[in-house]
Amino acid sequence: MKQYYKGALDKYKTIIAAIEDFTTLTRRNRIIISGRIYFIDSSF
Repeated sequence: MKQYYKGALDKYKTIIAAIEDFTTLTRRNRIIISGRIYFIDSSF
């Protein structure tokens, strides 16, 4: 299970990195998305 979540996190982090390249997104959106990922990462 842990390996599955780690693999999913890597995919999410890659997506986040791609999203951060878009200047149209606001900082609030980036913080919310990043916050969710960090929350999942800390949980597992």
